[in-house]
Amino acid sequence: MVSFLWTPALTVGFERMDAQHSRLIELMAQLHVEAEQQAPKSDFLDTLGQLATLTVAHFAEEEGVMLSVTFPNLDHHRMLHERLLERFSEYRDDLERPGGKFTPGFSTFLAGWLTGHIKGPDTQYGVHSGQLTRRGDSGRPPAQ
Repeated sequence: MVSFLWTPALTVGFERMDAQHSRLIELMAQLHVEAEQQAPKSDFLDTLGQLATLTVAHFAEEEGVMLSVTFPNLDHHRMLHERLLERFSEYRDDLERPGGKFTPGFSTFLAGWLTGHIKGPDTQYGVHSGQLTRRGDSGRPPAQ
């Protein structure tokens, strides 16, 4: 299982975006804990609602940052955000139905969001702006 823990390897070079990513990851981790502990569905849905609210606000703010640094891939990144929100909404709708539960598919989606989006495309605007040194495959800045 992916570790839902903020590490410096996830930095994108903008303090506010890093703080929001950290909080998103905390909420993802909380969902996993609530699922493992079979917490009341109302608790789980509350955490899911917090994740949804923060995600929408974060994506809007992040796109504003990209615009401010004239990030050339903004349109593509916006499309990635739209796809993530669509998939998130589908999982949320399933979870809100009677009998809906946290599934391995939702877990895989969250892990992909973390490893495939935050560690990937999100670092590109940091590199473009000069706020982030390009990383090697390890997620750490390259050796000097």
